[in-house]
Amino acid sequence: GFIMTDNNHPYSYDNNGTFIRLNKVVFHSVLLTLANSQNDNKKETALKAQGIIDLLEQIKEEELFLQDKNSTTRTRAHNKNGADDDNDDLLIDDDLKPNTVTWSLLLRCWANAVNHSDIDKGVNAAEQADSILQRMEDLYKYEGEDAKPNSISFTLCMQAWMKCQSEKGAERTLSILERMEKLYEESGDIDLKPNVIHYNVCLSALCAVQSEKSLEEARKLLKRMELIGIIDTASFNTVMTGQIKARTRDCHLVVWSLFEDMNRLNLSLDTITYNVVIDAVGQGRDSESIDKAMKILQSMIDNNPGSDDRYDIKLSNPPSSIPKPNVKTFTRVLNAIAKSQLDEKAEPARNVFRQLIGMYETTKDSSIKPDEMAFFSFISCCANQSGSNERKRFALRLALGTYDQLCKDQEYGKVNPFIYSALIKACGRLIQDRDEKSRLLETLFTKCRDEGQVSRSVLQTFLKSCPESSRRAILKECDLVDSSNKQNRMPGRAQQEDQYAIPTNWCANISEIHRPSIK
Repeated sequence: GFIMTDNNHPYSYDNNGTFIRLNKVVFHSVLLTLANSQNDNKKETALKAQGIIDLLEQIKEEELFLQDKNSTTRTRAHNKNGADDDNDDLLIDDDLKPNTVTWSLLLRCWANAVNHSDIDKGVNAAEQADSILQRMEDLYKYEGEDAKPNSISFTLCMQAWMKCQSEKGAERTLSILERMEKLYEESGDIDLKPNVIHYNVCLSALCAVQSEKSLEEARKLLKRMELIGIIDTASFNTVMTGQIKARTRDCHLVVWSLFEDMNRLNLSLDTITYNVVIDAVGQGRDSESIDKAMKILQSMIDNNPGSDDRYDIKLSNPPSSIPKPNVKTFTRVLNAIAKSQLDEKAEPARNVFRQLIGMYETTKDSSIKPDEMAFFSFISCCANQSGSNERKRFALRLALGTYDQLCKDQEYGKVNPFIYSALIKACGRLIQDRDEKSRLLETLFTKCRDEGQVSRSVLQTFLKSCPESSRRAILKECDLVDSSNKQNRMPGRAQQEDQYAIPTNWCANISEIHRPSIK
């Protein structure tokens, strides 16, 4: 049912039109529905939840209870037409004060509403969540109401500030943790004792800032968590992922050190752990780093303990069990090869890609099913092949063959702008003959154009790769734009690309954020 009012009195009715008892369960059901809502406008949802709380408080303050003929605090049941029924036993609860569950559901709605992409970086919604938590503390402490904040309440408020992804958000998250620690120390109340989730939210908030200072603070907090015995696999995964995203100096060394710490503490290592480590070691970009990444992948494929000589990565305390890889594991190794300093990229990439295809076709395990990103990463390895013309031709054949495979069999997905961009780059780098290069580039770009998938990256790569004479013919439908005019440029847009405004249908099937300038 849903809440309504009749002559300023609150009621609820079910789908059959029968009025039912109005109690906190009804309100909580509505609040839970809002908290679980998939509505994109989370702030609007939070405001609706706030309206429910306002109604509850209005009932509490004004004591809006219907009275029967004997002036008792109850209401008769009504039918859908509003006529009185002789049923006297459907009472409005006399205790409709918001309690811990009520406030926590509202807090969750405001935590959901935090969006760091908003103009205010989500601060307003986070402050709303913070004020709710503070009010719960005040109601419990000074008015003795059943609104005692618990572990979940604090978690929701901390998550709200964490989602701001800012220094202020990290500071407020840490301050809430300190408040919890102090409250628990003073009261000994187990409901107020911080657990690993609270500490991990703080780690996430610090890592989201992506500065060297915040990452250092995250590592210090991680060390403190180890000392007090509140730490788990997710704690390390969070900090290691933060290091990778921030692309800090020597981040691969820092991640490897944390990986060693996990083994020393005998923590379970999951697929996320290994994926992050592969990402990290791959940033070394030299042959030793790539070899290490491939050995880690091989160990995951074999699901073998550290005694296997193929797991020769010099761990001081090798893990007793290794998780199986997923498609992201293979993709990370391919990305590492593509960005490496190796001249020969196509051959090792082919071996990795074949293993991925083979594992999926043998097991049909959806977690290792190749996706568009895996295909893009493999073609990127081919596009970055160096060395002799013979090796470049080999890499080109692999790239085009993979593209043909994806076009014929869409079980693994469809060709997208990222794949077209990698293919165009491959043709531009690997083909020496000018006429052959022009023909292939024209074919690929025309197909991409006809599919409405010309992104900024596709256009920029095409302009860099295609000989000027062919470029003019293919882009004859485009308008030239004065790139010196800032009004015609987008932030971060390459100047060469900005010289052209393409027809709308060329990019009709891609998201607006990836589109180049439009005619």
